[in-house]
Amino acid sequence: MKVLLLLIWAFKLSALELFLINREGGEREFIAGDLLKARLEVHSKNRNQNLDNFFQFLEKGKLGPFTVIDHQKPIENDQGLKIESIELDIVLRDEVKSSQELFHTYNDSQIPIRLKGFKYKFIGLEPKVSIFNLELPEKKNLGLWILIISITLAIGIVSWHFFSKRKRSLNQARRDKLKLVELFSNLRSREKLELVYEKRAMWEHKVRLDERRGFYAALNRHQYKKNWTSDDLNEVYKEAKKIEIKFHG
Repeated sequence: MKVLLLLIWAFKLSALELFLINREGGEREFIAGDLLKARLEVHSKNRNQNLDNFFQFLEKGKLGPFTVIDHQKPIENDQGLKIESIELDIVLRDEVKSSQELFHTYNDSQIPIRLKGFKYKFIGLEPKVSIFNLELPEKKNLGLWILIISITLAIGIVSWHFFSKRKRSLNQARRDKLKLVELFSNLRSREKLELVYEKRAMWEHKVRLDERRGFYAALNRHQYKKNWTSDDLNEVYKEAKKIEIKFHG
């Protein structure tokens, strides 16, 4: 009986396929930290399968290795098999070595995320130090060979230090950028918009005063109200989105 239940569970998971499609058209090359405007299609071979639980990832704001910045409501289409799609603005949080490593975990199973119109580029810096196989030199040339080996090692150490420092700098810049992406994700609540203002020290030095003045003014008009109307929320949200766009390259 347990084996039968496991087989049924495995079949249900294998019936799901995820496609991340470039909704801007063409082919877009991207790296970790880039903003992607995508459409996620969830294909299920089981037309009776309820996908409501699958879309709970929107509440956590994470689709596998991607952070969900913004999204629309899922739309169901009937094309011979059950397909639900949703428009997403997402960012790849951490580098993976290839698109073959893009997975979303659902019910303790990893489902591959297939790309259409997107091409992932891995840019990890892996400094390499060449090691030369040298034959044992004659005794009279030993000093010369020691000098050559010393210079080679010195160049290798300096190169390694340079590339390591550059990689750390790039990784820190990427981490700072992803922190801002996380802060400005899912802005459709009063609490999140007020949090953006509370943590303004993280971002206001990156945005000109005239570019952030609209957000401050809109928030100031409504922050002392006990409750916000949908119009109040939408006004502050639009101004925050103008700032959020500045952090995507």
